[in-house]
Amino acid sequence: MEVLKKISLLSILFCSLLNANAVGTASNSSVEILKQDVVKISENNYLIGVKYKFDPGWHTYWINPGDSGEKAIFNWNLPQGYSISSPKWPAPEVIPYPPLMTYGYENEVIILFNLNKDSQSDTNDEIILHSEWLACADICLPQEGSSSANLEEIINSTNNSDSEILKVKESLPSKFPSKVLTTIDDDKILLKGEINDELKNSNIYFFPYNQNLITHTASQNSTFDVNSFTHSVERNKNNDFLSEIKGVISFTKGGEIKSFYFSSNTLSTSSSLSILNLTIALISAFIGGLLLNLMPCVFPVISLKIFNFIEISNNKKEVLFHGLSFSIGSILTFVSIGILILILKILGSEIGWGFQLQSPLFVAILIYLFVILFLNFTGVFNIPNLFSNLGINFQESNSYKNSFGTGVLAVAVATPCTAPFMGSALGLALTQPNIFSILIFLFLGLGFSLPYLIISLFPKILDLMPKPGDWMETFRKIMAVPIFLTILWLVWILSNQVMLKDLLYVIIGISFITILCFLKEITGFFRLSLKYFKPVFASLFLLSIYLLPLNSEKMNSIQSEISLDEIEKLSQLGPLFINFTADWCITCKVNEQIALNSDYFESIIESKGINYLKIDWTNKDININKLIESYGRSGIPLYVYYPYEEYGPVLLPEILNRSILESYLEYNY
Repeated sequence: MEVLKKISLLSILFCSLLNANAVGTASNSSVEILKQDVVKISENNYLIGVKYKFDPGWHTYWINPGDSGEKAIFNWNLPQGYSISSPKWPAPEVIPYPPLMTYGYENEVIILFNLNKDSQSDTNDEIILHSEWLACADICLPQEGSSSANLEEIINSTNNSDSEILKVKESLPSKFPSKVLTTIDDDKILLKGEINDELKNSNIYFFPYNQNLITHTASQNSTFDVNSFTHSVERNKNNDFLSEIKGVISFTKGGEIKSFYFSSNTLSTSSSLSILNLTIALISAFIGGLLLNLMPCVFPVISLKIFNFIEISNNKKEVLFHGLSFSIGSILTFVSIGILILILKILGSEIGWGFQLQSPLFVAILIYLFVILFLNFTGVFNIPNLFSNLGINFQESNSYKNSFGTGVLAVAVATPCTAPFMGSALGLALTQPNIFSILIFLFLGLGFSLPYLIISLFPKILDLMPKPGDWMETFRKIMAVPIFLTILWLVWILSNQVMLKDLLYVIIGISFITILCFLKEITGFFRLSLKYFKPVFASLFLLSIYLLPLNSEKMNSIQSEISLDEIEKLSQLGPLFINFTADWCITCKVNEQIALNSDYFESIIESKGINYLKIDWTNKDININKLIESYGRSGIPLYVYYPYEEYGPVLLPEILNRSILESYLEYNY
């Protein structure tokens, strides 16, 4: 069977090549903008239709053509101030072509578009469409054709109750009224959802958006319970990793067809597939943890351990145990954070990765820690034993507790620097059984600590590094600069979380401590012994921390009313791009500078009429948490693109650049 399918496909492609010069004016098909049939949605938004007509026996293809074929391509020429949406595809028909199965439209099809204009745009012009499509019968003929429409006619049009466009609009797939759950049972994909009596005992057919998701020629079967259905389709055996299932599901009963679109971003799987998904997630987590070492918020802390390795490079045993202590500290911290998140979720809390940086209390503690780091790096003051358990005392660099604490501290400051590969892994971690989740956090820690484990096991690597000397002091002072910038960054984050008076408590506390350190170390004027300095420091620290609120007193830029339903309503107005960000998310800020604040991004959202929504997660917001989880993620950065309502959300990678944006925003969905 598979051989016959390939032979048939090659035959179709060969015939297509033979007829590559055929054009849309051929007798078997045509294209036309429906100039006299426009639906006015709002003052500046119009629903227009593009009609393809075919001779009897000829057809064209849906967004997913099935085993063969290609969807239509639309190239628009629009005057300045106008934009047009992605196509709104009607539900397709099943078009068997043994041994192949295809999805498309016979005789004719009308594809809808939203035309948007600026309030000041000129109407004395026209829009022009140049389209390419396949017209197929026993052979496939590549077609092309053009059509135009006067803008003044469109703007001045009145809605007609007999409008073809209105009829097509009413028949477009609507959102499935309940959640469609997707599971994998051996080689089957099972779709489960709640239905009413009107849809019960219908003939059901699933049309996936992804061409490689299912075996198109396989039979599809349905069963019904009291108020639900279960639909079974054979999955494509060449597509092992299924992170998302979306498409159109049609119910046919008594000659009437009702179609719905749905998107399932969380996938429960059988044990065989779970192992594969888990393996990929573990690899992603490991790589993500490894890349965290390159992030700017982590590097100053990591340099502490590098210095320690250099200082003890002559003692291979010490190198081994210090490396193991650091690694154990970082791994246990990753696992502990994971367990804490899981416990809080079991208790009913809405929480995600990076949650601790939404707490003013935690941010303030980090500020104090980095101030101590800054003072140590600059050589202003060393506080023996005071914070040795946190890995910030150079004078006791040979303490294993010091190395363990440095590992703890490194992970604490690493959480805002979400690395590539981590987003999907963390999202999966919080949707899987607890043991799988803990494994993913464990591999994050293993990836993060890998460089130090390698140095520990192969200490000769240190021979390649410079020997201890005066350069270390110079380098420490150089590294004090990013630490100082980190302090400013943390203070800025805190300023967005608390009121001015609360911010002043922290600023006064760290300023007074810094002044004490300078006076004691430099001038000798204020000879405060360590015996008295510790209580003073502790009192200032605890007082300023005590005065801080546990949760943020300020609101995010998008408040608690945001929900998935609100997002989907916005997607009905045209293409929608959502940027989930936070002040503490460094990767988010880098992506914004490189990609989202670029001239290209501004031009593409303007030319395509893409609505841009920025959701700020700096401070705790339960509804934003739920929204992030609805996309199968647990943290940020998260970028979601709705090309149009019916297609549903498309998740972009965590790291953005122009080429990535082009591949997603300019793709012909």
